[in-house]
Amino acid sequence: MYLVSACLVGINCRYDGKSIINLEIEELVRNGKAIALCPEVIAGLNIPRDSCEIIETDDDEKKVISKEKKDFTAAFKDGAQKTLALAKIIGIKTAILKSRSPSCGCGQVYDGKFNGTLKKGNGLTADLLIKNGIRVYTEENYKEIFGAGLNSGVPYEAEKFMKESSGVMLIPIGTMQIETERLVLRKFQYTDDEDMLKYWVSDPEIQSMYSEPVYTTKQDVKELLDKYISAYEKDNYYRWAIILKETGECIGQIAYFLVDNNNHFAEIEYCIGRHFQRKGLATEATKAIIHYGFYKMNLHKVQICHKSINIPSRKVIEKCGFVYEGTLRDFFYMDGRYVDRLYYSILKNEFIGLK
Repeated sequence: MYLVSACLVGINCRYDGKSIINLEIEELVRNGKAIALCPEVIAGLNIPRDSCEIIETDDDEKKVISKEKKDFTAAFKDGAQKTLALAKIIGIKTAILKSRSPSCGCGQVYDGKFNGTLKKGNGLTADLLIKNGIRVYTEENYKEIFGAGLNSGVPYEAEKFMKESSGVMLIPIGTMQIETERLVLRKFQYTDDEDMLKYWVSDPEIQSMYSEPVYTTKQDVKELLDKYISAYEKDNYYRWAIILKETGECIGQIAYFLVDNNNHFAEIEYCIGRHFQRKGLATEATKAIIHYGFYKMNLHKVQICHKSINIPSRKVIEKCGFVYEGTLRDFFYMDGRYVDRLYYSILKNEFIGLK
């Protein structure tokens, strides 16, 4: 199993909010033979964030500073330590990291003058991995580790790992920002309270469709946001605010509310304000986190359900390629009648086939 920089596989997590995708490295992740992460993101730094470079103090200590002279050393060290901890848990022996980065650079990094000049050295994460016996390559020289004669083009150690073990482990990356054509999916913020009240949490019909209470005051919503936002400290919590790019408004939410680490599946729930329904936005958000689940979390299966009276949700589920599995009859008692619960799922290989 390989560890790779997330920005190399199309995750927009660089300091500038972009990525530089390497299709061969992405293929490793897609086939479950590598895991992708960003040390700076798991340290809690924002996307986008200040551009940083490494300087050395008079006592030869490395510091990571921004162009505006802000000191980000503590965050970069934290990201390096968390990356190493995960690498040890998984048994990582080799990493393919982003060249010249103050976290991931190996052999050369920018010199701290912010003029494009390089110097010999390693980023903080790369340096810590090397000191702990993990071999580090970059996207510029990773082909040196390809095994001779492998028709698959997969590095030998990764292929050997997959043959000798199941190679399946969920990657606890938490709620990272996702961008689609019309939406930004991000962590909830306290400033979302007015949009939440306006568009969905105060709407009894919407809330009833996924069995949530109605919230009618800002204090009620603040208490709900307290729960959401405090949970982001956990790396296995996945809940996104759905933000409409055009207006910047929070128009709904989507989550993996159930994650089964032992059996490698997760279940989606979502809601979207009635003013934004029947426009394909729920489908767009759902497809985005299915992709996130398979390619970033390393899920094997994603499942979803809806109440039999919720026809719009059924249409979203069908558009996303889910396969109907079965019905739990008379599962809910609502407004004096029983309502069925219908279950659907999609496997990773099925989702890949849809693309």
